[in-house]
Amino acid sequence: MINSSRGEGRALVAVHRASRARQGQIQLSRNIGKLLKTYLWVALAMLVLMQNVEAASNNFTQPASYNRAINLESSRGLERLGGADCDETIAESPVRYHFHSYA
Repeated sequence: MINSSRGEGRALVAVHRASRARQGQIQLSRNIGKLLKTYLWVALAMLVLMQNVEAASNNFTQPASYNRAINLESSRGLERLGGADCDETIAESPVRYHFHSYA
């Protein structure tokens, strides 16, 4: 007979349960460690991606003088068309057929 008494069997069961509980805690700490490691890698990748996006957007930013020149050129174009009252200019324009081809 392996177990000589009932108390010894209970002690073995208690030791086995404690061992399984320790194994569960170890596994849990490993899983938490893996999650933290993954989270840090994702955060690092996002940081690098955001830096690249910011650098790319800075490449397309135009100086304020460029925007002023475009606005000035646009206002000159409106003056050439006759300003706000430019019905006769638009009516004579061939572009009219693109917008009002159904008329």
